[in-house]
Amino acid sequence: MNPKFLLTLLLLVISFSVSAQELTLILSKHPNKEAVIVAEHGVRKDTLGTILLNQNGKGSIVFKNKQAQTGLVNLTIKDKAYLSYDFVLSPTESPTLICDMEYVYTQNTKILHSPENDCLNRWFDHLTQYKQRIGLNQELNKLYLPTTAFSELLATEKQISEKQLQNLLDTINQSTLFAAKYMQFKLAQEEKLAKVWESDEQRSLAKNYFTQIDFDALYGSSMWFAIINSCMEAYVKESPYHQTFGSDIASNLKRIKNQKVYEDLLDAAISVTEKFAWNKDEEAIVDFIVKDNRIKNIKR
Repeated sequence: MNPKFLLTLLLLVISFSVSAQELTLILSKHPNKEAVIVAEHGVRKDTLGTILLNQNGKGSIVFKNKQAQTGLVNLTIKDKAYLSYDFVLSPTESPTLICDMEYVYTQNTKILHSPENDCLNRWFDHLTQYKQRIGLNQELNKLYLPTTAFSELLATEKQISEKQLQNLLDTINQSTLFAAKYMQFKLAQEEKLAKVWESDEQRSLAKNYFTQIDFDALYGSSMWFAIINSCMEAYVKESPYHQTFGSDIASNLKRIKNQKVYEDLLDAAISVTEKFAWNKDEEAIVDFIVKDNRIKNIKR
């Protein structure tokens, strides 16, 4: 056989092995079962692939086409309705998910070769620990006079926990991983959007947050509907920001890179304006997309 042909073939094999996106499952309690991997894109669920597990519960899939972006996916087993496990799947990683128990959850599952999942699980654990310590500290502090030695000890411990929490938040905010974006969405739900209906101050927080969301990352987070829906309270008739929804959507669309995300946010925005009869906002959105020219054959 021609040596040049062999060399070319070898290079192609090496190139494929380096660039291919692969997922391996080792689920020893589920031999000869079929695993299904589903991604949530906006409000739509897309099956990425199915994996036939062998007699040892092991199987893998090489995706024909790499994911367009990193996102949260869900693992289920056919005929096992109780089994559902979420994890991050990235086009730059080829992880191995291992669980030797019947039920698959974070505490008994290992995901190898995945900085995304390593960081996400570690950050969640630390965030929970620090918040619990601060909460317990605050409750204990109510039981002691400020002048007691134990109260002073509590104050010192509180400062340490708050410093640890801030360092963790700084790490998350500086990271470029999808896991960091996911953590930020979770924190926003708890801190910026949980009480959005209570006051104009809360609506202001929601509006400012809405104009800064990374929609490309939100698209694969499984929180697309929840976060967008919460932010809509900032634009209701009673809000000082009423009739600014259209201009804010236009600003958001400018920042979106992925065309599918662009189109789905646009569809969601038009649905909102039609539902609430926000005609001026709808006009502003249509004016923008005509000028932006990313969608052809727009009818006015």
